[in-house]
Amino acid sequence: IQEAKKVQEKMLWKQEMEAREQQATEDKLRVKDEIREEIKQWKNESTGIQGYLCNLHKVLWEGADWKPVPLFELLEPSKVKKFYLKAQLVVHPDKVNQKFDGNPPPEIAARADMIADILKESMAKFF
Repeated sequence: IQEAKKVQEKMLWKQEMEAREQQATEDKLRVKDEIREEIKQWKNESTGIQGYLCNLHKVLWEGADWKPVPLFELLEPSKVKKFYLKAQLVVHPDKVNQKFDGNPPPEIAARADMIADILKESMAKFF
């Protein structure tokens, strides 16, 4: 009986975790729809990885650990790579999860996810 109770508790815990994960995914998708236009505008007003890095502060959330980068800092490929890696420390989904102890607010998670994809894609074109 004691063993059956433990199994039941574990199953209940697993169901709760799956429900929370599902809710977080749905919230993130909903928020992505809400901020898609803002991210698209940022993407369209900048050109390439240098432009995205220069204007990254315009689309990050409040409290993000990022300082604006002037364009003259991004003239050498090695500097572009340096600031790209710094940006990834801010927006990469795994880093965002770490910063928020595995439970980032949906808007931040969605925003970071979208920005990280754009930066990754533009960096691949750069090199």
